[in-house]
This record gives sequence, C-alpha cells and structure tokens, in this order.
Amino acid sequence: MSTEDPGGISLDGRVALVIGGSSGLGAMTSRFLLERKCALTITGRAEDLDWKETLPPEQKARIQYVPLTVETGEEFSRLCDPLGFPEPGLSILVYAIGPVIYRSLVETHPHEVTTLMRTNVVGFHSAVRTFLPRFAGDGYGRIVAYTSAGVE
Repeated sequence: MSTEDPGGISLDGRVALVIGGSSGLGAMTSRFLLERKCALTITGRAEDLDWKETLPPEQKARIQYVPLTVETGEEFSRLCDPLGFPEPGLSILVYAIGPVIYRSLVETHPHEVTTLMRTNVVGFHSAVRTFLPRFAGDGYGRIVAYTSAGVE
C-alpha cells in the first residue's frame, strides 16, 4: 500500500491526533493513517481498540491512546501536556465524534439536540482552537471533521 496521501505527500513521520478514533469512522481513519506511517494519538470514550490487535507490530508501536469524553470542548486544553503537544509538531487533526440518536425526530428531546450541537459544532471549534497552534510550521497541515447526528 502507498504511504502517500492523494496529494502525493508522504505521511511517514507525521504526527496525527484522532479525536474519537477508537471506533467507527475515527477507527477507520486511524488505520488509514497508520498504514501511511503516521505516529498516532487516539482519544475516545473507551479503549475499544480490538482492531489494534490485528495490526503489524510496527503499527502498534506508533499508537498512543488517551481516554477522553467530549462534552463541552474544554477537555482539550487539559490534554496538551499529557499528549506531548505543548510545542508545535502536530500535522493532522481528525475530529470524528458524534452521538447518534436512534429514535424518530418527533421523539427526540431538545436537550439531545443541544448535546448533538455542543459535541459536533462547539467541540470541533474547541479542538481546532486548542490544537491549531500546535501544528508544525512546515507548510503541511490537515484538519478533518466527521460529525453525525442521525435520527429516524
């Protein structure tokens, strides 16, 4: 498999942070980045990294997991030092968080909609504000956001 992204730039040695990377689209993105030789920090509500066991040892060695539940977005500033991002060096930020409601829109409560907005929009804004200053100043940087707000 190629170690280049679609733009032809090697990701070997790049540092990626995948918020919500332990399951769903975040996990798929995490595997994609690992295949392209990124150093990877994954955050998530639970260390649901069963898929990690299927990885080659050299990919497993490039994963750091930090438990995190995003509620307001204020959680990100507390992560910078433990994640090792007080200094610039981050290349890729992926925000892959989004609660899903499996009921009809009529049965959905207003507080659930508020939670969706806070997590998907306010949380993403807070992540960008927190981590953008920590991007490496080498002209390469990517921010990807996946959000979900499913109702019947």
